[in-house]
Amino acid sequence: MTAPMAVAADAGEADAMVSALATLERDAVVAESPSDLAEYGLATPRATASVRLQGSAAPLVLQVGDKTPDGSALYARVPPATRVFTVPAYVEGSLTKKPFDLRDRDVLHIERDAVTTLDIRGPEGAFALARDAGGEWAIVRPLRTRAGRWSVDALVGVLEGLRMEAVAAENAADLRPFGLAPPAPTVAIGLSDGTTRTIEIGGSPSEGRNHVRVAGAPLVAVVPGALAGDLAKGMSELRAK
Repeated sequence: MTAPMAVAADAGEADAMVSALATLERDAVVAESPSDLAEYGLATPRATASVRLQGSAAPLVLQVGDKTPDGSALYARVPPATRVFTVPAYVEGSLTKKPFDLRDRDVLHIERDAVTTLDIRGPEGAFALARDAGGEWAIVRPLRTRAGRWSVDALVGVLEGLRMEAVAAENAADLRPFGLAPPAPTVAIGLSDGTTRTIEIGGSPSEGRNHVRVAGAPLVAVVPGALAGDLAKGMSELRAK
């Protein structure tokens, strides 16, 4: 995404929008040369899509106006042409998304198969887990014992699927208002490529949600409280029963 801010976009959402525009078909021509575009809500369009194609000097522009009386279609035009036509009403959903809907909301950008270690620290204590070459998990600190495969896999799944519901601060200069100075708890995730990503969990802005930050990143996000709830169960929840 380049505006209103420069951030990574959600590839799936962007592709869906491009696909909706690429496959959009005209339903019917309403007027070849309308005397008043306001009659169709096109004097001030409710949505405008500007699409630049590779090798094209100028973008293609689609303007969308009011719905037809039966609500099944939208009035539209492609300037500078004067013709007003209708397009299916469903395209409105693709063209009226908010910037947040189109940005990359994945917090950690990890795949569960790449996770090899977990180092968890918080009010319930500090402990670490590691996965062997056969895919079996074990608790390795503060004691060595087998871990429950399904309970650890469930935790890793929550980490993999962690997506922000909102942005609390794009560039937080002070982490205290978010309960992140210091954070409690934290999870350091070791990956098969030798890198580590650490998720810091802070306070709750509302019921069932938490502030989080990837260590070293300026952004503070709001995520569902499932991760904090799982970690609050402590090491005993992850031991083999």
